[in-house]
Amino acid sequence: MKPRPLCFYAAALCAAVISPLRAQQASPPPRALPVPEDVPEEIRPADPVPGVPPRAKPVEDDEPITDEAPPDEAWEPAPVRKARKVEEAKLHAEQKKAREEMERQEREKEEMEKDEVKKARIVPKEESLPLPMKPREPKVEKKLIPIAKDTDPNAKPLSLLVPGPRGLIVDRHGKPLALNRLAHYIGVQLPMKEGLTDVQILDAARGPLAFCQSQLTEKWNLSDADIISHYKKRRWVPIYSPALVPEDRIATLGAALPPGVILRPMFLRTYPENALAGHLLGQMGKNENGFFTAHKLDLQADEYMWPPTAGRQGLEKRFEKELASQPGQYSALFNSQGEMLSEEWLSRPRAGNTVVTTLDIEMQKIVERKMREENVRGAFVIMDVRTGDVVTMASTPCYNPNDWVYGVNDAYYKKQMENAQKPLYCRAIQGLYPPASTFKPITALAALETAKITPSTEFDCPPGMYFNKVYIRNHSRRDEGNMDVERAIMRSCNTWFFQAAKACGPAALSTMASRFGYGDRTGLCLEDMEYAGFMPTPESYAKEHGTMTGGILAITSIGQGRVLATPLQVCQMMAGIARGDAVPRPRLVRLIQDVDGRVVQHFPPATRQPLGLEKENLDAVRRGMRAVV
Repeated sequence: MKPRPLCFYAAALCAAVISPLRAQQASPPPRALPVPEDVPEEIRPADPVPGVPPRAKPVEDDEPITDEAPPDEAWEPAPVRKARKVEEAKLHAEQKKAREEMERQEREKEEMEKDEVKKARIVPKEESLPLPMKPREPKVEKKLIPIAKDTDPNAKPLSLLVPGPRGLIVDRHGKPLALNRLAHYIGVQLPMKEGLTDVQILDAARGPLAFCQSQLTEKWNLSDADIISHYKKRRWVPIYSPALVPEDRIATLGAALPPGVILRPMFLRTYPENALAGHLLGQMGKNENGFFTAHKLDLQADEYMWPPTAGRQGLEKRFEKELASQPGQYSALFNSQGEMLSEEWLSRPRAGNTVVTTLDIEMQKIVERKMREENVRGAFVIMDVRTGDVVTMASTPCYNPNDWVYGVNDAYYKKQMENAQKPLYCRAIQGLYPPASTFKPITALAALETAKITPSTEFDCPPGMYFNKVYIRNHSRRDEGNMDVERAIMRSCNTWFFQAAKACGPAALSTMASRFGYGDRTGLCLEDMEYAGFMPTPESYAKEHGTMTGGILAITSIGQGRVLATPLQVCQMMAGIARGDAVPRPRLVRLIQDVDGRVVQHFPPATRQPLGLEKENLDAVRRGMRAVV
């Protein structure tokens, strides 16, 4: 037999493999329903129904066996299918276990987040809003402070108030007139350990005390009894010297303090322009808490760490509430061994507000320098006629507020009071002087407004006139002739105003003077310093002297006799004539600002009651005043 080629066997093999597959796809054989062989005879059907094959009992499996496979699945032998089902069940169980583990982890995470929210510190006065959870930062390990379980009877809580910087006083352009600088007290810190003997206490204090004495210009009298008493009652705070350390020694002291010596910085008031506007700025002194507590007194809660100061005169006193700082509060706890267990700032000091004045510091310098050069003892006032702003107010001689920052001793104060130049006397608002010829426009307006005279009315002006046999002369020894109001003001003719006052009477004269502010305080913010002056009225004069006529009325008409006014009152009157409608009230402070620059209080311009003067009369007086210049 001729051998067949190799390709024939390959073709036959392919046909053998493909034929059964095609036969399976064309007509899959029916699946047999096996009859269990171990079923007892008695439960088998005795006589099967003809034409109906006997039904076998279903095999126990994951799913009931169907007669046909699903249309989308290929047929597979029963052992293969069973093995596949077992693998699927195993995979299903593993997936279910994994889902349960993930759910358990999610529940634990949610519970942890709830616990963190409960432990979170809530900020006061803020709504509790759900916030996204941030990554937890690593905790910083705090130093643990061992605290005894039993209460230490000698443990000392310390609470002190710390004064802050005082508010500034500035001019209208923000240039400082009063500010703060650092000053220093020096003191001795005694041992804080409980139970030391008197000898041990004094031995510990001698070295530091001697060092402190060497740094002070004044002798510090501190007895042994005071040191021992301070240890027993106040050893948790230093013993401070009553005097400040000189500024030139601070730089060298900072790095050379021996043990037991304390150098305490504090805020001290200072005036960079020295005596400039000294009367207006005022004086400083110690307040009711301004002295170091006596050594024999127990340490009290909320004592001041160093003695604060308060305004005693001028703007410093008037605006003490606004300028004063809010003290901070420091708290500490010591055990019986003098060791600090804890310390905390309960609140920080806050600076006082800024007082913005109407003064112009450059104009003030020019005026005061000129007055000193001319050796003038008097006052000088410049006012804005529209707003009443006091641009310049000088009084010479003056004192330097820096000398009064922390009070003065009795000897210094007595010397200032006995000084013939009276440097403590603010002449601009406390000096009472006869206004003299500056009062004559008031007399002219009183006569014009009562219609007793007109701007064209003329009086003969002799060198002098007799009143009850008393001769009162004019400034000129010759006859001035006839004059109207304009020329009378220009020439300042006394005899013309004698006759004008007689024409209108004393009541009209005093009323007109009162309308312009004579006899009353101007309304300046320094109420406790300002004097009101004096303007006589017919009623007040009659109580003591009788009728206000004749020579009394004559000298009153030219601003002499009982008429007294401050330089500020005269300036206010002149501003009223220049303005015409009303007399402006002097304004020395424009506003108050807080440390952030916000306006917390504003003082708007103000006037006295309207003057209501006739324009024709006012213009006549103004022309006369211009003619004087």
